[in-house]
Amino acid sequence: MGSIFLAIALTLTSASFAIAALGMRRIGRLTDSRDGVDGPRVSVVLAARDEGPHLGATLDTLRAQTYASLEIVVVDDRSADATGAIADAAAAADPRIHVIHIESLAAGWLGKNYALQAGAARARGEFLLFTDADVRFSPRTVAHAVEIAEAEALDHLAALPTITSPSAAVRWSIGAFAMFFLLFTRAWRVPDPASRASIGIGAFNLVRASAYRAVGGHDRIRLRPDDDLMLGRLLKQQGFRAGLRISAGTVCVDWYASLGELVHGVEKNTFAGLNYSVVMALASVSGLILHAGYFLLPLVVTGPMRIVVAADIAVLLISRALAAGSIGQAGWTTMLQPIAALLFAAVQARATVLTLVRRGIFWRGTFYPLSELRRNPPPPHGR
Repeated sequence: MGSIFLAIALTLTSASFAIAALGMRRIGRLTDSRDGVDGPRVSVVLAARDEGPHLGATLDTLRAQTYASLEIVVVDDRSADATGAIADAAAAADPRIHVIHIESLAAGWLGKNYALQAGAARARGEFLLFTDADVRFSPRTVAHAVEIAEAEALDHLAALPTITSPSAAVRWSIGAFAMFFLLFTRAWRVPDPASRASIGIGAFNLVRASAYRAVGGHDRIRLRPDDDLMLGRLLKQQGFRAGLRISAGTVCVDWYASLGELVHGVEKNTFAGLNYSVVMALASVSGLILHAGYFLLPLVVTGPMRIVVAADIAVLLISRALAAGSIGQAGWTTMLQPIAALLFAAVQARATVLTLVRRGIFWRGTFYPLSELRRNPPPPHGR
C-alpha cells in the first residue's frame, strides 16, 4: 500500500512540473511586439548606491532607447563612490536625465525602497519603469514594453531578464535557481486575472503611474527587502492587471561573480520571502532536501517501483529542461537540480540563522532590526 501511495505522490509531482513547464512555454517575449509608434511618457526610475562600476553603462543603454517620450530619474542613495558624479555628468549631457541625491535615510525605510519612492515622486511619466543600476537594455526595450502594456491594457508588466555571470558555477546554477523562483511565484499564472499568482522583477517592473499611486507606492512595502516581488503582489491584490514577458536578451543583468557572492547576495531576501517565519523556513529547507533526495530514489526502490520512479524523474527533468529553454537557460543545467536544491537549502538555512542571531539584516552597509522588519508584513495575496 505504501508503494502505491508513493507512486501516486511521485506521479502527481512530475505532472505538476509538466504543467508548469507548459505554462512557462506560453509566456510571450518582449520582442513579440511590432515596436511601431511612440506612446505615453515613460519615467525610468533607478536607485544606485555605490554603483560606480555599472551605472555609466546602464545609463548609456537607457539614453540609446528609440522611445522618444522618455525621462530617466537616477536616485543616488548615499553613495560613497563615484556614483553621484557619474549621474551628474550624465544629466549635464542629457536633459532627459534627472538626479536626486539622498544624504540620509528616513526612519522606518529600507534604503532602496526610500530611493525608489523618492524617484517615483519626481517622475512625470504615465508609466514608471523601476530598474536597477546594473541592467543593460537593447535600444527598443522600452518601446516593446509600452506597446504590449497598451495593447493588453496592463497596469504592470514584468520582464524576466537574461542573466549572465563570469563564474561557470554561477552560470550552471542560474537555470536551477530560476526554476525554483518561477515555480514559487507560479509565473505562468500571473497574467490570469482570476489567479492570485503575482510576480515582480527588480530589473524590469513597468507600472502604470496611476496604479502605483493608487496602491500607495513603496510606502506600503517600505521595509521589504523583496520589494520587487511585493510591489507586484500589491498591484495584483488591488485588482490591477498584470503581465509577464521573457526579455529574450533585451534586458540583461550580470549576476554574481562567484558562488560566495551569490550566497551573500540572496541572504537578505530568502528569509524575508518567507515573512521571517521560522516554521516556513524549516519547511522550505526540509522540502529542498527532500527534493534533492527524490533523485536518489531509483537506488533505493526495487521492482516495478523503480520503473515508476525513473519515469517520473524523466518527466520532471524534461519538463524543467523545456522551461529552462523558455527563459534562455541551457536545458542541460536541469541535471544540476539536486545540487542546486541542496545549495539553496544551505543558503536558506544560513540566512535564517544569521538573521535570527543578528536580530536583523545588513544591506548595503545599513543594519535593519528584525523587530522593525516584521512590522511591515507582505501584502496579502490577491482575490
